[in-house]
Amino acid sequence: MPFDRNRLRACLETYGDHSATLGEPHSRRVSANKNEQTFFELRGKVDEGLEWKECSRRNPEESCVCTLAKAPARYGLGLALGMAVLLWSAGLCLQVRGQAPGTKPGPATAVADIKPLQIGDTIPESLWHLPLQVVNHPEGKDTTTLNDYRGKLIILDFWATWCSACLKAFPKLDSLRQSIPELEVIRVTEEHIKPSAISWPSVVKDSLLATYFPHRLIPHYVWINPGGSVYAFTSTDQLTAANIYAALADVEVDMAQKRDLDVSKPLFLADDFQMQGLQYYAVLHRGRYYGIGSESLYRRTDGVLTGRALTNRSLYSLFTSAARPLLEQAGQTYTSNRVVLDVRDSAGLVIDSDKPGHVDDTYSYDINVLPERAGALYRLMLDDLNRHTDFHGSIEDRTMDCLVLRRTGIVDRLATKGARPEGQLKVGAPIRLTNRPLKALVVFLNAFDQLHHVVLDETGYAAPVDIELPALVSVETLNEHLGRYGLVLEKARRTIPMFIIRDHSPNH
Repeated sequence: MPFDRNRLRACLETYGDHSATLGEPHSRRVSANKNEQTFFELRGKVDEGLEWKECSRRNPEESCVCTLAKAPARYGLGLALGMAVLLWSAGLCLQVRGQAPGTKPGPATAVADIKPLQIGDTIPESLWHLPLQVVNHPEGKDTTTLNDYRGKLIILDFWATWCSACLKAFPKLDSLRQSIPELEVIRVTEEHIKPSAISWPSVVKDSLLATYFPHRLIPHYVWINPGGSVYAFTSTDQLTAANIYAALADVEVDMAQKRDLDVSKPLFLADDFQMQGLQYYAVLHRGRYYGIGSESLYRRTDGVLTGRALTNRSLYSLFTSAARPLLEQAGQTYTSNRVVLDVRDSAGLVIDSDKPGHVDDTYSYDINVLPERAGALYRLMLDDLNRHTDFHGSIEDRTMDCLVLRRTGIVDRLATKGARPEGQLKVGAPIRLTNRPLKALVVFLNAFDQLHHVVLDETGYAAPVDIELPALVSVETLNEHLGRYGLVLEKARRTIPMFIIRDHSPNH
């Protein structure tokens, strides 16, 4: 059924998108998020033997890493030497659907013959009519095609059963589909799923759609407009009624595109960048980047830690990731209560997901140095954050009240009996350490907010211990049980290194 443009205008007013304008058919271009800023710094050379390794740490609420459908890295962002530049986060990732068993591939369905589609490309006829194996089809079909929904706005929702972010987004997209008849949502997974395992329709056993629209992170959404062209590749945040109505009417709209990056490589560098000659690399990007997850990465060259990357994190996370190793290099144990926020407003440091525009408080940072400068890695990281953000972090000595753990006598009541090393350190549960260092208990006590003080280990005891204590309630009750092991926790005044984060000032 044709789309009523008068209805579009009313909907845009309802959803507050006053920047959208009606455009001619096939003339739409989706612009990038103009609030994202990136700082690039490049100087010289990285060894030819550079080895990039990824730490698989991410926030499952944001995006999940999909390793079976990787897009070729297409950065194409160019480089800027020692300057701030605007990053246009246009989406470049695409994907396609599974063919039903027993069907013969058409002339363009062999994987080797498939060319990934880009924004603005027309969906080829062979893809429109490609049989896709489906479960729980509302009409009981075993296969479906994109052509069954031709003329509607089609959103391909790439998901997996293990992806919590995908499942969390289902109700949002289902609600939009129920309220907008011109929208069709087709879920796509590469998994082999029996109809009884899920309650919703989905294309299963996909490999071809993932080739037409390759991606690294899920959920991944491919928008195909009613005219049969690829309209957008997005993350969950862009699934709004205003964006859907704009896509239905081929209206230009400011919508951030999801463009998956290969984080095993330096962030935002062009594919064809010649790494030989690069001696120092650092990039700081402000604003959520929808083509990477919330990850913590370690770069190593011949086993030496020469790089660090954190993506889609708060500034507080970036600062403390530098503070931890710097404190440890100073012979101190990092704990969260060693961080002091001496700022007027912490809003720019932490991410408040309930605040409008909170994605602007998200940052991505990447740094790499030569192996001979590996010892300065975290100092250089902190220098970058101090130069290019509104805050300044430093390690300073402060005199304050602390809780000091010390021994009450010379009799050793701590020594382990040599059982298998294990431990239970959980708030609200009994404490148990078996054949573990006493340091583990001190780190746990520092994470217990009710103590309100930094806990210092002045026992001088380095051997493994066996300790059992009741659930932590207060210092008084804790001392009643520590006494059995010849230990006591006392308040004392000490001068200790602390990590201080201040507002940036001209003096820094």
